[in-house]
Amino acid sequence: MIETQTIYLFDEMLDASTDVDYSNVYDATGYATLILAVANEAGLLLTNGTKQSYEAIQTTRLAKEWVYNVKANIGEMEAGHAMDMLAPYDLMHRLAHHSPTPKAFADEYLLKAFEARIHGDSSVNEYHLYRFIKEKLDCRDKSYFGRPLEWYASSLDRWFKKFRNGSASENLSVYDTLEIVSILMSEDLFAFVGRDQNIFKRRLFANHNHLFDKIRVYSIRELSALSHLLSSSHILMSAKQYQVYYNAIILAQIANLDTNRFYRITLKRDLAILNEEYSCKNTISKKIYLNNAYRPSLDQRYAHHINYLFQ
Repeated sequence: MIETQTIYLFDEMLDASTDVDYSNVYDATGYATLILAVANEAGLLLTNGTKQSYEAIQTTRLAKEWVYNVKANIGEMEAGHAMDMLAPYDLMHRLAHHSPTPKAFADEYLLKAFEARIHGDSSVNEYHLYRFIKEKLDCRDKSYFGRPLEWYASSLDRWFKKFRNGSASENLSVYDTLEIVSILMSEDLFAFVGRDQNIFKRRLFANHNHLFDKIRVYSIRELSALSHLLSSSHILMSAKQYQVYYNAIILAQIANLDTNRFYRITLKRDLAILNEEYSCKNTISKKIYLNNAYRPSLDQRYAHHINYLFQ
């Protein structure tokens, strides 16, 4: 039996299905978060999940429609927006068709974004591009050896040099600072600092921990970057501190007028579950919940990819 709160999300998903602007990256990705949240609660993101319920069948149907509509519109999008569609597209393709995005399709739009960026198209977010290429290189994808690999390495080298002393050597925007520190915190920096990388990262985090104190004034783009920093530096926080920051970011995203309408619905659901789980009286469950820094109703891989799309 599906829970009452899940039915609420399911109804929202159905109601919104005819109101999505698939030519708009934020609308399309926002609706993807809603479908994926319902799919997660219906067990569709689990290999042994229930797949025959009415909710599961309708959710899969809408996922197929989403994939079809995005495929029909992605070719008309700007290079940066098309690139940003790839992460949710892969997840939705897996949900709809039980297979990842065809490699040729993903490579076409990612390599187009790469070429656009290196030829001066600043609308292609360099931090998004960097993370996409890193994922390809981690998988030993030979399509990204050569120039993409060189760009990836030179970007990391450039960013490290800016923060080699633990703080920026030049004036940077809050957004750039959050993204660069986040990347440095998550990368293997042995080539730069050898065995001292843990010391370096602790100093880097200590010098930028104050950025979590300004959550309420950040833009959507900055909140997204702050989420990256939270994810990459959680090992240096207590579980309680992590949860406080995580909740605060969700609240700020919900309150921000620029948050996509579909994404806001999903965020409200996440916040409701967070409050419900954290207030449970079972001490053992609470301890497990905190120690694992659990992110309810969001598949971990989905959350990782979807996090930086809304800006």
